[in-house]
Amino acid sequence: MISLDSTRGIFMKTLFSLLAVLFLCTSLFAERFSVAGITFCTDYYEGDYSDISKKIPAGEAIVCELPSNVKRLKIPSKVDHGGKSYAVKEIYYASGVSIYKYGGTLETVEIEEGIERIGFNAFFQCDRLKEIRIPSTCTEIDLDTGLPKTDSSGNHWYCDLESVIVADENPNYSSKDGILYDKKSGKVLFIPHSNKSKK
Repeated sequence: MISLDSTRGIFMKTLFSLLAVLFLCTSLFAERFSVAGITFCTDYYEGDYSDISKKIPAGEAIVCELPSNVKRLKIPSKVDHGGKSYAVKEIYYASGVSIYKYGGTLETVEIEEGIERIGFNAFFQCDRLKEIRIPSTCTEIDLDTGLPKTDSSGNHWYCDLESVIVADENPNYSSKDGILYDKKSGKVLFIPHSNKSKK
C-alpha cells in the first residue's frame, strides 16, 4: 500500500520536473518578431553559432536582424508587439541571414536616442553600409566587431563604410570627418575603411 506521504513526494517531484521543462522551453524558444522589417528578440537570443547567445532583461528587446531590402533605416528605441511595449537597448549580431544570403542594400543607419549598445557583430555582412549615426545614449560600442571594417585577415567585407557620426551630447564618443574618437582622451577608436578624409 502506497502511503500519502510518498504520493505527495511523487506529485511534488513531477510538478518540479514539469516546471523545470517549462522554464527551459521559454528560455530556449524566445520570441522573435518583426516590425517594419527589423527582427527583434526578447528574453533569450541564440544566434547561428552556439557561442553567440545572450540573456535579455525583462521588458527589453534586442535588434537581432536587419532588413536586406532598404537603403535607409532608423532603428527604434521602443517597439510594440502583442500588446506589450519593449525598450530596445542593443543591436546584437544583427546582420541576419537575409543579408548574408541575398546581399543587403542598406546604406545609411540612424540609431534612435535610447539605444545604449552596439554589440557583437551588429552590422556583420552589411557591406554596402556607408553611414552610421550614433545617438547620445549609445555609450557602449563593441570596437572589435560592432562596427563594419576589414577583418583580421584583411578581407574587405565592409569596404563601403565611409562615416560614423556621433551626437554631440554623447558622453563617451565623438566624431570628426566620419572618424570615431574617445571623447575624453581624443584617441582615434575607429576609422571606416572607405573614409575619404584618411586618403
